[in-house]
Amino acid sequence: MAETDNATFRAAVPDEDPVVALLRSVHDERLRGLAAMMDTRTNERTIDAEDARLLRLLLDEYTAAVRQVRAAAQVIEARLNAAASTVRAGRRVVRRTQSTDTAADGD
Repeated sequence: MAETDNATFRAAVPDEDPVVALLRSVHDERLRGLAAMMDTRTNERTIDAEDARLLRLLLDEYTAAVRQVRAAAQVIEARLNAAASTVRAGRRVVRRTQSTDTAADGD
């Protein structure tokens, strides 16, 4: 319960970077706990409906985590593309300035 409240609080922080918010929403401790439970249960010789539910829950948690990481990667990709565009525009300005300076020196 405390983990959920803490995660909710962290996700609601104003002006938090969207990538950080997405990555914080991944419940890695929950994933580790479910995986450990599943590992313990599979070492037992009997597998029942409870094991199936546990595996389904674990897979759902992994799916949600992957979804959040992909969303974060898309935000990062958009930021990198914007930065690359800014760098290209800056290079064009530098080239124009250099060619203008070269032309002025030749006069």
